[in-house]
Amino acid sequence: MKRYARKPAALTLLAFAAACGATFIHGQSRAGDQNAAEQALSPDDARTNYRELAANCLHDLQSDPYNREIRLRAGSFLALAGDPDPFYSFVRDLVYSDARLAVDLLDRAECRTYLTQPRFVALQAEARAQSMD
Repeated sequence: MKRYARKPAALTLLAFAAACGATFIHGQSRAGDQNAAEQALSPDDARTNYRELAANCLHDLQSDPYNREIRLRAGSFLALAGDPDPFYSFVRDLVYSDARLAVDLLDRAECRTYLTQPRFVALQAEARAQSMD
């Protein structure tokens, strides 16, 4: 029986593990750079970005109006945009079309700041009542 040297196989495995580790570390450092870039945005820039994202979601809703995920994203982006009037009209329409989704949306963290206003509290109560039916 012929015996083969195990050193080349071990070195290949070690080199592969080092390459995988370097790729992972490089990917983590890039993710950290992206988070730092997002944190560097001013609040006005962030609101503008959220408005654009909400507009894109609303455009997508025109082609698929019953997609719950897109409606939830649109509501979240409208809430994060910081303008209560478009968010209120979106949620008001949502209460009558999908009350359970409206309840879920108003229970999210990004929507809690609006629940200090009486009109949103009344809208949340209406959504809860509609979702019970």
